[in-house]
Amino acid sequence: MTLLFSIPVLAAWAFLLVCHDVRHSRLPDGLTLPPAASAVLVTCWVSPAGVLPGLGWFLSYLVLAEVTRGGIGGGDVKLAVPLGFLATAIAGTTGGLLAAAVAGILTSVVLTVSRRCSIPHGPAMVVGTLVVVVAAVSGGAGP
Repeated sequence: MTLLFSIPVLAAWAFLLVCHDVRHSRLPDGLTLPPAASAVLVTCWVSPAGVLPGLGWFLSYLVLAEVTRGGIGGGDVKLAVPLGFLATAIAGTTGGLLAAAVAGILTSVVLTVSRRCSIPHGPAMVVGTLVVVVAAVSGGAGP
């Protein structure tokens, strides 16, 4: 029952994130930090063993952002926390990493097709997570 109430809230949050990123090419702290902190705190409370797997996407983006010095911004790194926890909670560790891979592939395809130097990455992150979560829920897969 709680999940049914969460879906509209998650959809509205994702919509706001995508719209803001597309319009301004940045993800605001107000839309990334509270969900990131909530995801970590809830996971620590409910399933402490899920904290490290949930941080997989965040940690990989944190390293990539430092190594590449461009492309992945701070907003993307912060958004990777709640999306990584969501994908991992529903589809397991592999699902969390798969969501990151789908996001990267989507961004690469759009960059190639549009022939632009850069595009907002947040929409691809949201879509990558959505694809993994829907596939896990509809396929009956889980952590």
